[in-house]
Amino acid sequence: IGPNYVDVIVRPMTRTKIRDFAAYYDAVSLYSTKRDEFQSRLFKSLETEFAGRGLVLEQVLIRNINLPESVKMAIEAKINAEQ
Repeated sequence: IGPNYVDVIVRPMTRTKIRDFAAYYDAVSLYSTKRDEFQSRLFKSLETEFAGRGLVLEQVLIRNINLPESVKMAIEAKINAEQ
């Protein structure tokens, strides 16, 4: 794998899986209620892929979900209205 395995394997594979799994969720769910589910599915998939290459994945944390400002405002308004 080499010393630059993060740039060669980890980042590209993680970015690809994030895009693949994000397609299954609508923006509102991903931004609010389904974040943990998304993170869990992503972890399971990446853990399997990494294990096949001799890497051990300890955890996946989704810290930021960047949406267009107009979408973010609409989601926040919807969440506030539901509460």
